[in-house]
Amino acid sequence: MNEVFPIQSQTAPNGQCTATATANLFNCPFTVNIRSNGGGGKVKGVELGIVQPIWGGFGAQGNYTYSDATLDSGDPVPGNSKNTFNLVGFFENKLLSARLSYSYRSQFFVSFDRTTHLDEAALKELDASLAVNVTENIAVTFEANNLTDEKIVQFADVESHPRAIYDNGRVYFFGAKARF
Repeated sequence: MNEVFPIQSQTAPNGQCTATATANLFNCPFTVNIRSNGGGGKVKGVELGIVQPIWGGFGAQGNYTYSDATLDSGDPVPGNSKNTFNLVGFFENKLLSARLSYSYRSQFFVSFDRTTHLDEAALKELDASLAVNVTENIAVTFEANNLTDEKIVQFADVESHPRAIYDNGRVYFFGAKARF
């Protein structure tokens, strides 16, 4: 899509720009790419989940999702992984809340990059959280994300030839909660 934007300059930035009534201001055409809704598509799948207390405040939680999605054009739906699952072990009582969580998301289509499909490799992440109730109204919290220090890898055609690697590292959060 082409749009015209005002550009402030001493001289016309290029031959396609036209002068305005205001000094040093030119209207210049630009080609702009914007996202738009597609024509439609289909998603078929199933999701299963379970939360199971085990004993004495210990428990487990898990879910699995299978999603088969395509656009009417035959292209894949951006951001759709065929397989995702989460496994969580937890402990909770009046003093303490602790969780250890593993997440998996299979490879998925991101967008088009230079007329080729840009895909993102499978994502795996291990996270942990801990909250200690210091009093009935005050809790100290700690969270750790991406404990295995996984990288995000985007590629076209072959995963061994990446287009981008994002190394976000491990992330830690400390905090406090107060209830008034």
